[in-house]
Amino acid sequence: MKTTASFVLCLLLATIASAQQETPFVIQDNKGPSEFLMYPNPTVDVVYIEHIRPVTEVSVFNLLGQMIVRFETSRNHNYVLDITELRNGMYFIRVGDNRYNTYIQKVIKE
Repeated sequence: MKTTASFVLCLLLATIASAQQETPFVIQDNKGPSEFLMYPNPTVDVVYIEHIRPVTEVSVFNLLGQMIVRFETSRNHNYVLDITELRNGMYFIRVGDNRYNTYIQKVIKE
């Protein structure tokens, strides 16, 4: 439970820090047009990430808030995240861009 609380606290602190810097912290849920897109969901092997700004980092967290893997990217607008090695279940994928915006979306691995 401590790890879950730590993850929630981390999200809260990131939200507060972003608000103080006038940098949006967005939790994306694919319910409308956005500058950020992640698909397919659910998936069995890869997740495609598209963004209007260069993506600088991609991290995957389990439901306990533990970071499973983190990648620093080559600042492309598109990124392919291979999750074939992960167990089936739900994960949170955090994407950072070159303007220090952070997007988090849940993804189901089948």
